[in-house]
Amino acid sequence: MLPALVAAWLLAGAEQPPPKPPRPAPPVFVTANHGLTFRSPPGATYCPLPEDFHGSDHGTDLLLNGGLCTGPGFPSVGRFVDTKGVAAIMVYYGYDPDAGEDEPRRRPPCRKVATVRLLGADRPVCRERYEGRIYYSVEAKYRADAAREVSLSLLTTPERLKADLETLRAFAATVQTCAAPWEGMEPVGVGPPCPKDGVFF
Repeated sequence: MLPALVAAWLLAGAEQPPPKPPRPAPPVFVTANHGLTFRSPPGATYCPLPEDFHGSDHGTDLLLNGGLCTGPGFPSVGRFVDTKGVAAIMVYYGYDPDAGEDEPRRRPPCRKVATVRLLGADRPVCRERYEGRIYYSVEAKYRADAAREVSLSLLTTPERLKADLETLRAFAATVQTCAAPWEGMEPVGVGPPCPKDGVFF
């Protein structure tokens, strides 16, 4: 999932308005479209979506040490400017492209650097390189009304790596499935009701 996530992030910077500073992230995130919730890391900031955003709900970015915001592309991820020293957790979720396929996607080998708890199981954190950038990512499958997947990708610096891996570990443990009500329809997601104080951002 990393190439798709990073591609969205890189494309987001094309033909955008001048960068703006981020805002404090709301404490609780909920996506009613994908039946998922999490708690923002302490002190994290985010880049608000424009009021006229008509793209797709596929995640958000949590900036760990400030940074600058740019407008998103079609997906809701990839809203920050890649400046030297920026640290962020990029959250991507969507339908599982492997669901129903006889031959799942061939994934590159995982260069495991740590283990975190994500959606009820221990998952490997893999070190990945994409177009010269180094990321640490972890992903998991889950079900809502259909098969889905979620990926957490940490972008950081060597100086921040140890502390930010601990932030990723604590953050991953807050990611949970939840049931989001839809008027006149079955809820999307499984598990307890999505937090009422949660918002999509």
